[in-house]
Amino acid sequence: ILDSVETYNETNRVWQLTASMDCARYGMATVTCADYIYVVGGVTEVNGEKKLLNSVICYNNKENRWLRLPEDYPFCCAFMTAVEHDGCIYVCGGITNLHSCTVTSSVYVYDPEKLTWFEQQSLNVPRSHATGHRLYNRVYVFGGCGTNGERKHTNERLVSKELGWLEETLLPIPVSGQRIVCI
Repeated sequence: ILDSVETYNETNRVWQLTASMDCARYGMATVTCADYIYVVGGVTEVNGEKKLLNSVICYNNKENRWLRLPEDYPFCCAFMTAVEHDGCIYVCGGITNLHSCTVTSSVYVYDPEKLTWFEQQSLNVPRSHATGHRLYNRVYVFGGCGTNGERKHTNERLVSKELGWLEETLLPIPVSGQRIVCI
């Protein structure tokens, strides 16, 4: 488990260490929003025991430092996905209990201007290890793992804050831990 962070310098074509996070963690959601990198939740180790986190930190590249947000994520969670949309951060799904591998369908949205979280309509399917992406100004969540660890081939799209999520065309095969790129 690491707390170190490296950034890529395109001019010099080298990786370089930057300020370390507040604690070593893995399984966190990461996303960029308004020139900051946000890290939500994850897993850390305390005295050899794995522990879920609900802390939220953001990296200021100009000052090379991490800041702890005044309001934590609503509950401890790891292996969720995060997407920036309309200047807000959507955090979807995840695991809320490491021992029982409890998977959630919850969605919370962070508004950096108001410095607060609010609950969004939940996903139709509980999932962890999914990937989120914004495509054509829409938020999508692809694949992931379900409550029994099975890989998902379902996808969902946020229709609106009021109407919630709509299931989309199935992936050809069930996947988890994947990443999506647009061409």
